[in-house]
Amino acid sequence: MNDEIWNLSARIYADLRSRGHTIDDFDILIAAMCIEKEYTLITHNTKHFENIKELMLEDWQGLTVNVS
Repeated sequence: MNDEIWNLSARIYADLRSRGHTIDDFDILIAAMCIEKEYTLITHNTKHFENIKELMLEDWQGLTVNVS
């Protein structure tokens, strides 16, 4: 955690709130960390995170892996 992640978390919270969306504080921190580090968040709960701008999001549910 660094100041940029805390500041980004606050901006995400304010943006979501102003548009009538809310999610858990810890989820906002997770999203801010992913944005700051340019990571893609892998989750089946995409609907929960889809309103966060700049967040790269993927759902691997149902992904078929061929292991030989």
